[in-house]
Amino acid sequence: MKEFKKLILSLIHLKMEEVGKYLLFFSYNYLGDILKDFLFIHYHLMPSDILMDSSSYQFRVKDDFYLLRKVEDSHQVVSYYQWTKGIAYYDSFILSLDGNLFSFWKGDMYVLMKKSNIPFQMNWLFHQTVLSSSILLSWKNNWIRIADTFPIMEVEGFDYYFSMLELAIDYLPKEDYYAKGFLQHINFFQSYQDPFNSKMDVLERDIGEFLKMLFWKKMYSSFDFSTFFQWNLFEINYSLVIARVLFPNYYLNCLEKKGDLSAILSRRKEYEQYVLFLIEQISSFYPIKKVCF
Repeated sequence: MKEFKKLILSLIHLKMEEVGKYLLFFSYNYLGDILKDFLFIHYHLMPSDILMDSSSYQFRVKDDFYLLRKVEDSHQVVSYYQWTKGIAYYDSFILSLDGNLFSFWKGDMYVLMKKSNIPFQMNWLFHQTVLSSSILLSWKNNWIRIADTFPIMEVEGFDYYFSMLELAIDYLPKEDYYAKGFLQHINFFQSYQDPFNSKMDVLERDIGEFLKMLFWKKMYSSFDFSTFFQWNLFEINYSLVIARVLFPNYYLNCLEKKGDLSAILSRRKEYEQYVLFLIEQISSFYPIKKVCF
């Protein structure tokens, strides 16, 4: 309290904009100290370098990085915890000292996560955790729903990429398709280690999205596709992989966020050649229909 009074007295001689800066600094550090107490009491951690945003607090303890993350759907988070528990390359959930997955800070529910520092390895794509012995492939219904509900827009490339969406649907099975449900990723372009980016889907999802990522990060020209396609050749439905490669979620996401489409549009013909190349590689060991752009 004495320190607070000293601060107020010192602010009397400052301009209003300077007062605001000092009060913000005081509030930030005061909140940080309370949070440090909370983390020590509940997790026996003594953090440094706390960074705050609207839904999380990031901090470091020695050489390890942590994230105190706000939770909206506790049931879904329990699934993330169960799915990724024991998998080293995922960020790990840290239980509180009394064994709880969730803790409460300022009236909100949080989970504490320790960031993984294990780099991505390609063989993970073919050796994922089985979550269910049989699930119904939902891509066709989801993609048809997108085609039916996405508003028609007068923007460059709209007709072309919706034709590509229809082409992707054409590569999917005509009848209901059941397969094992694996631990996959909602958005492969986001953190591969983030459990909140995980979902249950068929194994071909991440493989297709990985091949798509190689293109958009301009890594495919030096990539060893021959070795890549040697893994589990006959356990993968490569028609689903190509369907995933054709699915233009990169365009739809950019369109939805009102982003700059020029980088996507400028590589349209290059992407067509990339898809044709993948089909040619796959057709040497797997019966797959050709695509016609």
